[in-house]
Amino acid sequence: MRFVYVVQIWVRQMSIFYSNFMYLCMQKGESVNGVASKIGVSSGTVTNWKNGQVPSIRLLTKVADYFQVSPEEMATINLNVYESFTPAEIQMIKMFRALNVDGKKKALEALQDLTDIARYTEDTSLSDVG
Repeated sequence: MRFVYVVQIWVRQMSIFYSNFMYLCMQKGESVNGVASKIGVSSGTVTNWKNGQVPSIRLLTKVADYFQVSPEEMATINLNVYESFTPAEIQMIKMFRALNVDGKKKALEALQDLTDIARYTEDTSLSDVG
């Protein structure tokens, strides 16, 4: 049963990979096949990714390097969502994801305590936090 769960997570992450690939191509103003050509990947390989095939670690790293993101971010984080977050919010998400279950519980408790104190919730802008 555990194997099936791990495979499901991996497949979900790869769909995130292709979504990120398309998004980052768009951000650069380049076509998917144009980027593929620049990094030495065939359009057939890109089609395979689109259809859910898992890129090799070598290709995942190559793509991530091209876009200047980590392979982990490329495969596991929906980068398109980050567009609406401030740098401080992105940092908080990355730090939260690095915690184990107990750490996540403690972090949420601490955030709840802070939001219960009016002086910490008056200014909702985090753009100057860094």
